[in-house]
Amino acid sequence: MRTEPLKGNAFSTLIKPLFIAGMLITVLSSCKIASFLKPNVLLNAPTNYAYPKLNDSISKLDYRIAPADLLNISISPNNGFNRVNFIAENNAQIGKDYIEAIVGNDGLVKLPLVGYVNVNGKTVRELESLIETLYENYYIKPFVVVTINNRRIVVLQGTGTSRSLILKDNNTTLYEALGEAGGIREDGKAYSIKLIRKINGASTVFKIDLSNIKNVENGNITLQANDVIYVEPRLRLFKRTVNEITPILSIISTSLLIFNLFKQ
Repeated sequence: MRTEPLKGNAFSTLIKPLFIAGMLITVLSSCKIASFLKPNVLLNAPTNYAYPKLNDSISKLDYRIAPADLLNISISPNNGFNRVNFIAENNAQIGKDYIEAIVGNDGLVKLPLVGYVNVNGKTVRELESLIETLYENYYIKPFVVVTINNRRIVVLQGTGTSRSLILKDNNTTLYEALGEAGGIREDGKAYSIKLIRKINGASTVFKIDLSNIKNVENGNITLQANDVIYVEPRLRLFKRTVNEITPILSIISTSLLIFNLFKQ
């Protein structure tokens, strides 16, 4: 069977659905692009959303102890003299010379002699001072050292990649965390890095720009346990739009061609 070229009105019939589909994608793109074309993008915010400023006082805040933290607590008399002497003689500590305590959901830990102690929300220094006061009845000039062993952060990079990292020291910076996680992926936005941190029990989102050299100090932010770093991915609007609409247009055009063939 011989087919003839599509005539004017038939051609118009084919083009109109394509035009309408294109307009539909454009409208959707301008309205809710992140939720429609990129449903896996996290923490979408309005264009004019005012992020809180991550100033130096916030970026250098001491970590406050929270439920599920694993604490190592070392208590020594005489301002820690025997602890220094022990290390000097042995060059290494053999065995455990500390107490392991997990903070319960109620913020309490159980310590020998003194019982349950509320440690929730305290900094390491505050807790050391508190425990020294509690053990004054049992030790002469007690010396206390507290460390937190299970401090973690989460790094979400672009799309499809995430890492849970252990904070090895108290001065780990954003640069170090990104480096350990493999850097910023090709589809990641260096100018849109979101830091989620709990402050006074409430989650707060800060936006950090590392794309410009003038913002170099932003990467020196000291991280805290349970921080979440989210490197927002690029939307790749054109590629995503083409991928979404191509199957639909293919079905429409095929259906119209078949319809015109039978109509003739």
